[in-house]
Amino acid sequence: MLERLRGRTRIRIAIGIVYICVALVYLSWRTTVFNPDAPIFSLIFYISEVIGFLLASSMIAIAWHYRYRQNVAAPPGLKVDVFIPTYNENVVMLRRTVLAAMHIRYPHETWLLDDGNRAEVKAIADELGCRYIARTKNTHAKPGNLNNALKYATGDFIAIMDADFVAQINFLDRTLGYFSDTGVAFVQSPQSYYNITAFQYRSENRDRYLWHDEGPFYDVLQPGRDYWNATSSCGTSVVYRRSAILDIGGFAPETVTEDMHTAVRLHKRGYKSVYYPEPLAFGVAPNDLAEYAKTRHRWGQGNIQGLRCEGVPFSRGLTLMQRICYLQLGLMYLEGWQRLILYLAPPFILMTGLYPVGPTPYFFWFFVPYLVLDYLCFEETLRGYGRVYLNEQLCMSRFPIYILSTFALFRDYAQWRVSSKKIIGDLPVYLLSPQIAVLILNIMGLGFGISTIVNGIDPVVPAWITGFVCLFAAVYALLASLVIKEAVKRAKYKREDFRFDIPLPVRVDNGSGAPLDGQVSSVSTAGMTFTLSNPHAAGRSSQFTGSIFLPNGPVRFAARIEPPEEVLRAHGKALGPGEIALLFQWYDQEAKDRLDQTLHACGWHRRFVYPSEYMTTPIEWLQQMLARKVSSVPLEKWKYVLYRRKCDGDKRLALGVLQTAGASRPYGRLVAFEGLAVGEQLVIVGPDAAAWDVRIVARGRQPDPSEVEIEGATIINYDVMPVHAINGGSGGHAVKEKEFA
Repeated sequence: MLERLRGRTRIRIAIGIVYICVALVYLSWRTTVFNPDAPIFSLIFYISEVIGFLLASSMIAIAWHYRYRQNVAAPPGLKVDVFIPTYNENVVMLRRTVLAAMHIRYPHETWLLDDGNRAEVKAIADELGCRYIARTKNTHAKPGNLNNALKYATGDFIAIMDADFVAQINFLDRTLGYFSDTGVAFVQSPQSYYNITAFQYRSENRDRYLWHDEGPFYDVLQPGRDYWNATSSCGTSVVYRRSAILDIGGFAPETVTEDMHTAVRLHKRGYKSVYYPEPLAFGVAPNDLAEYAKTRHRWGQGNIQGLRCEGVPFSRGLTLMQRICYLQLGLMYLEGWQRLILYLAPPFILMTGLYPVGPTPYFFWFFVPYLVLDYLCFEETLRGYGRVYLNEQLCMSRFPIYILSTFALFRDYAQWRVSSKKIIGDLPVYLLSPQIAVLILNIMGLGFGISTIVNGIDPVVPAWITGFVCLFAAVYALLASLVIKEAVKRAKYKREDFRFDIPLPVRVDNGSGAPLDGQVSSVSTAGMTFTLSNPHAAGRSSQFTGSIFLPNGPVRFAARIEPPEEVLRAHGKALGPGEIALLFQWYDQEAKDRLDQTLHACGWHRRFVYPSEYMTTPIEWLQQMLARKVSSVPLEKWKYVLYRRKCDGDKRLALGVLQTAGASRPYGRLVAFEGLAVGEQLVIVGPDAAAWDVRIVARGRQPDPSEVEIEGATIINYDVMPVHAINGGSGGHAVKEKEFA
């Protein structure tokens, strides 16, 4: 990502400057061509264009510079408390969070803060051995819970994990080092999520990219805010300096976004903030449209009320850029009104014949350059993380929520509404009524427009102008239909647990003879689906035992066959050819916990399933076209394999990930989760049980950005070559893909 942020800086700045200049010229000219026959509609449409310009300008200002932090080692001996506030969250999920927090490697004290005062939550604390605090009255909700804990905990630093966020083992190692600067009040890391089937996610297995609507904020805008010392706190995956929190009177309780509000107060007091860009914890994203709407509405209400409460942008203590950065967190909700105007404009124009622009031969000479530059500026400013066509889908999803959020400007306080963190999908149809209305109105407008063109009804307006408006009507109808489709799709997920789609190797025994090799399709601690290399050897037994191979060693399990009707109910579809569904029967809690924690340490496996976080921007694509390098570096493809040291015989198998195509190195690449010696010979066992010998010829470059830690294992790259290629004298020549296939 660092190279991504540094790339093409001059081009990006040039496009931003040209866009602002062209936009100012266009908006100035637009005031001269209001349609006298529709003055109110002309003004309303013009206001939507001004809102769009304000949003784009604030984004350009924030992302103009950026600061991408490198890791700073944590000094030893710091006293740290990890707070986990909870109210009514699922206890299974909460136990996972507490267990992960207690396994953070840096010495610390874990505190479970129970605002629900539940016996089952206290039982978790007793079982795992963490500290426990309960309140009988949950005044001020989460900030009140945190402030109450400050009376008991005495650590110099406070890390906060929401009840659904699974901390990685190196969370404190990566964040505490920045507090060597005594002016730093908090260090924020990104909010990342493990349930990538959630409503805000869009993924494409063909291209193997993974995008969600918070990506631009965390990948581009937060590093930009960090440059201006205006990092926004997100309330989880964050570490605070205790003395700084006490200096401002505790966590801000006046709004439902205590995180952002607290950060404003810290910055007003002159404290510094740090944004560390590596995901260090993974939580639950809103799984369906209902939860997505609830979460975004709470954020919108809290941000707007927090800015009003602190008097931003006019309050003292903030620099000009800090004011702009925080003001943008409120202005962004004007997007809802802007989108409403844009979505209703085509059907209004086509059904009434009233345009927001009076007769002029110069409209397209001003409008088209502005529209093109607006698109290019969005893509380049967000450095490929924006993805216009995906972002527009989410804009269509959230415009009613953003409209409702703006009314918080006139309300004193919004009631706390805790996200359910549920995985099971749901779909209250009323939430889709705005998108259904947009779809119907634009289809109706499209019908009117086509009829006007075909029958030549309007002799004043040229047919090509009507056709241009029809194009926008078609686009908005398509966006609305895509949102409806995604909402229905997410509602079909009926499992209480999230299944990870990681193609791990598995060996099972159903009593029919020798163990059978297979590959996992999806897995959680509740169950899994997998495919055997030889499906005909499965037999008819309903009971299985076996091992799933993880980076820190195999996990033994016992399981029974999941009935097909349960699979159909949970997924909304039947099993694929040769797939077998199992429900685990755990007799070893330690093994279950190890599987659970390793799966939720998403950093080690997501890079192989979805290696691409961004898409090529239009300018990048054009540069590659001119340089004739469009397809010269395909995405690397990986497959999970088992390997054993040649000297170990068949005694021990370990998990590895083998690069099978798109190699930029002269050799194949094996990712292992243990230290191996250069020159050592390995036997690779593929998912189809085929085996071949390779030798390690080099260790990956140091330090390697893909070397990350999970509990009990470290990811290390090795260059490997088939032994027959070495013996055959291939020397330094590239090994062909088929030799590793």
